[in-house]
Amino acid sequence: MKDENYNRVLEFQEDLVRVVENFNAIEEIEYSFTRDFLIEKYPNNVPTFLKECRTLKNFTNRLLSVASGSGSWQERRNFIYNEFKDFLNFLEFGEISKYDEANINDDNISIILRKEVFSHVKDLLNNEHYFNAVEESYKIVREKLRDITGKEKAHEAFAEINYNKIFGHDIKNEAEKDFFEGVKFLHMAIQKLRNEKAHTPANKIDKNLAIHYIVLASLAYDLIDRH
Repeated sequence: MKDENYNRVLEFQEDLVRVVENFNAIEEIEYSFTRDFLIEKYPNNVPTFLKECRTLKNFTNRLLSVASGSGSWQERRNFIYNEFKDFLNFLEFGEISKYDEANINDDNISIILRKEVFSHVKDLLNNEHYFNAVEESYKIVREKLRDITGKEKAHEAFAEINYNKIFGHDIKNEAEKDFFEGVKFLHMAIQKLRNEKAHTPANKIDKNLAIHYIVLASLAYDLIDRH
């Protein structure tokens, strides 16, 4: 069943698209009022940039950072549509997997990364700073773990007393225990890989390898953010 605020969000998206061509297309009070309402009502689903852009000026500056020069208007529009896509799907269809849009074509697989991870490293990837993109993606995962448990180190965060905080419930059976521990060791791997990057001078790494690392970060983030 479609959420009662679906049309309001759709209209807000189109208002922001108009800002691409005219920074005065909407008033500050309109932007701030709608932003605050959506963040309060849907804190886990609103586009990431809304949390970061507290004022209309913040938003226009964000648009300027997306692209400049020839063709920038379309890139900015695409940025807005991509940011709202998951939110609108949530409002229209309910919670859906972040992996529903994965595509397989011969030896190539395309997936939708967690927006919290991808939005943070997108500019680094576009500028071919692959080493730094990997390190930053792992920082986001560790920050999320700290937000949930108060601990950043995986072996401390995944103490059994924190399982309810992380997974929404305590261990129900042996199979689930194995799963919980598997997620724990995944985050321990993230911790060690991030430490290696943090203590190594940035060097050139292959784009494909960097994306593999970042996919790992997206998975680790997703598995502790499902309840």
